[in-house]
Amino acid sequence: MQCMWLTRTPFAWGRLRLRLVPPLPTAPLPTRFAASTVTERQQQGSLHVRNSMTDPLVHVPPEQVAPAHVLHPPHSPLRRSLQDIAAGTVGGLCTVLVGHPLDTIKVRLQTASSSASAVAGGGSGGGMGMVDCIRLTLREEGVRGFYKGMQSPLVGEGFFNAVQFLVYGAAKRRLLERDEGFGVPPRASPPGGAPLLLPRRSDLSVSEYFVAGALTGFASSFVECPIDLFKSQLQTQIFRTQPEFATFPQAVQRAMHHNGVQGLFQGLQATFVRTVPATACYFGTYEFAKELQLKPNGRKADLGPAELLLAGGCGGVAYWVSCFPFDTVKTSIQGDAMRRSERRYGGWIDCARQLYREGGLARFYRGLAPCLLRSFPANAACFYAYEKALQAMDNL
Repeated sequence: MQCMWLTRTPFAWGRLRLRLVPPLPTAPLPTRFAASTVTERQQQGSLHVRNSMTDPLVHVPPEQVAPAHVLHPPHSPLRRSLQDIAAGTVGGLCTVLVGHPLDTIKVRLQTASSSASAVAGGGSGGGMGMVDCIRLTLREEGVRGFYKGMQSPLVGEGFFNAVQFLVYGAAKRRLLERDEGFGVPPRASPPGGAPLLLPRRSDLSVSEYFVAGALTGFASSFVECPIDLFKSQLQTQIFRTQPEFATFPQAVQRAMHHNGVQGLFQGLQATFVRTVPATACYFGTYEFAKELQLKPNGRKADLGPAELLLAGGCGGVAYWVSCFPFDTVKTSIQGDAMRRSERRYGGWIDCARQLYREGGLARFYRGLAPCLLRSFPANAACFYAYEKALQAMDNL
């Protein structure tokens, strides 16, 4: 059975004509779309929007229409935020368990002085190498030395990743609504017609993922700075003739004793300089790597374990390649003395100058090898655990 619609043609607006249109199936929409009816033509793959006020039938190209899982979001923003927190915590714990031993080597190479290099067997001029640092750690502390300072990231990394993925998820949702929202895109508003409410986009562009990552890096720096501070302090005690502390609670107590609450944020400026661009590359590269692996008309949710692990590993490598010189500066500041009068560096710029005088540009890349060896498996495990945890909670 056919019905009659009174429509306006897009080529001669204002001239009315009768047009036979077969009845189109209508799917129920959320209340936010109540002012318009969305119908789909199976034979053409196109979509028409009929406004309940004026009844014009307006064609919307299929590439401008969100898929069903976006038109009908399965969970509320609150539930999605809680899922981001839980999944981020799981991913953070996996990162620490997989990557901490090589992170210990990286930190010690970044903060080792010339005298420490000589003690390790690297000579006074060439600097300590990765093999020298591994030998020194085994000789002085045994296998347990590779897990020195693990209490801080194990306690804090889960919380840090929870904050990081919570902010990242919120930033993505905000960017999706930024220019589409539920307003009137000019391409879909007929001249003289009533405003049409159209679905939002289904995905961000690659550049927008980088922006979301940068916003995430700024917010997460306030959480990451104290975690990295105490991790670095515990990992570098091996180079001190008289270690000040041996456990995570003792390190926190000493920082509070010397500088109060401000002592928890030693190296915060350097953390901003490193983390904001690095996190942009981290999430941007991860999402871009997933898009590259999509099949025609495929969805990111359909990617398998190998694709997710590869994308996560690429994101981790991009993070460290983009920021490693700045990370060396940050780690050196956070490995410095907690008592202000005993500190070697006056700030992150002064630290960069002293490191350059000490070894030139090569000084900023000391520890890069173990860092890259660690970054791929650790971040592959992080993103894989995060995605799988989200999928498991979606199915509850």
